[in-house]
Amino acid sequence: MSLTGSDVRWGRRAVSETSQPEAALGRAVIRLMERAQAISPAPLDPEVAAGLMSDEGARMLSDGDCVICTVDMGELAVAGASGRLAMLLARRRGPVAGTMAARCIAAGEAVDVADPGEDRLLGEALAAAGITTARAVPLFASTHSDQAVGAYLALGRQRRPFSQAERTSMDVYAALVALSLVRQQQQNHATALERRLAVGVDLAVHLAASLETGDVMSGLPQRAAEALEADRATLFRREGDEVVAEITYDAGRSFDPGGFRIPLAAEPLMREAAEQHRAMQGRLRVEAHPAPVRPALTSVHHSLVLPLVFGGEVLGFLNIHRRREPRFDDDAVATLHLIGNVAAVALHNARLFVDAQKARASMSEFLDVVVHELRAPLTIVSGYLSMITEGIFGEPPEAWRRPLDVVEGKLTEAQRLVDELLLAARLESGVVHSHMQRIDLAALASDAVERAQPRAELLEAALHADTSGAPVWAAADAGHVERILDNLINNALTYGGHPARITVTAVDDGAPTISVADRGTGIPESERAHIFERFFRGRESTSGYGLGLYVSRQLAENSRGSLELDTEHAGPGSRFVLRLPAVAKTT
Repeated sequence: MSLTGSDVRWGRRAVSETSQPEAALGRAVIRLMERAQAISPAPLDPEVAAGLMSDEGARMLSDGDCVICTVDMGELAVAGASGRLAMLLARRRGPVAGTMAARCIAAGEAVDVADPGEDRLLGEALAAAGITTARAVPLFASTHSDQAVGAYLALGRQRRPFSQAERTSMDVYAALVALSLVRQQQQNHATALERRLAVGVDLAVHLAASLETGDVMSGLPQRAAEALEADRATLFRREGDEVVAEITYDAGRSFDPGGFRIPLAAEPLMREAAEQHRAMQGRLRVEAHPAPVRPALTSVHHSLVLPLVFGGEVLGFLNIHRRREPRFDDDAVATLHLIGNVAAVALHNARLFVDAQKARASMSEFLDVVVHELRAPLTIVSGYLSMITEGIFGEPPEAWRRPLDVVEGKLTEAQRLVDELLLAARLESGVVHSHMQRIDLAALASDAVERAQPRAELLEAALHADTSGAPVWAAADAGHVERILDNLINNALTYGGHPARITVTAVDDGAPTISVADRGTGIPESERAHIFERFFRGRESTSGYGLGLYVSRQLAENSRGSLELDTEHAGPGSRFVLRLPAVAKTT
């Protein structure tokens, strides 16, 4: 970079434009890195990072300040500012139109602004701070992209234009700011995907935990409001040309009338959402609601209305409200769509539950749809995670290694849950078939113990197979038996006391049998009749989703066998017994 011109003042030092601007820029970047590391070795909060970058940008000016803005969905938000402006512009946001940021983004390059006080969003504060000149630099996602992520505003108090050296340094520094904002957006996107997946899994488990309509739907509005950081949520049921409020959650009010009705035609936002079959954002028509409800809605700034659609039919609506800024962003809308997909299935199941003969079929349909809805975000998260770990976006910093490992572990857990849900649904619908073959239960018991040894060692548990060495022949599906044994041993390691003492025994006592026994606290008598039910979790359960024993019993019965809890087991702990058909004798 070649610079010419007279001397200018950078921070508190007079330097030559022809030799020193590069050094000043380098020192600013070094100070920024040192300050960031001094605050926290972990990734900085976006507001803190923007504040640091604004401060260092201001130090390169002789008498001025810097403001960093982000652009999203047609709105401009102040991410960070230096000096007095940090307080004057804190959390300020508004339409991007009529701002310096809009001018430079439209031009696709930096622009010098002689009248910063005329900026529609920031002008008043800039004038109060004595700002008389400005340079606005657009921040793009990449050098080959026209997608603006924000604007970098260098602001001066001297009534002269910035020198060429100052402009060049500002433009280079702005490129570093753009890179930081893009990385923050990528991190935020990955975090949002992970959070969305967690919301979907949690909601799926909640909605599948009971077949009673009231239990299923009672917590949905609160969970949706909390997931979207909203203040109020209402679940509506559609009845012809009217909608009926089922349940309302409001974080700021203790009383809310329920069961009110409004004509769908009287609420334009809900009517448009129903016609478009997608979420719509705007303001509700408060006067369309009953008088007791209006005070709770008049203070709402932003409403997001999602139609709950199943099979092309709008079953109801989930309305989410905020009484503050900002409006709902794309991630919030995507999260609500995921919630709505699950909620729509739940409403559909609630209708089917009226007919007891269809209850089991409707639950299987619910599980199947939920699994397919969850697989999409799982695939997205897995893809992004692979690209990050493989360095597609650049070699990840060392500080990311542990967070990436944690995300990978949680992703594996979620994929395992999806597999369990899918298998449970298929078992329920009868599409899982056992491949009957001659298998040695003694060998399978030893193999299962060997697979579980790493976890047993981590838990300091004693795990061994008790076999005579002689084969115990049975007729069953080997893969299904392996899965049953893995589930039983993992349960024993989790609930069999600390340290656990677990014995896996294979014998032929008239029927080929494998038992898994531990010496833990055992299962309370009140829970024994329910432990093989789908989604049942005991009071002492701290992990899992209540599918392991249910799936294990279904797999055993699929092979014409049985899986039982030995209620006559002598001594502490629990003993589960798997009995399978004997191998047919040949003549």
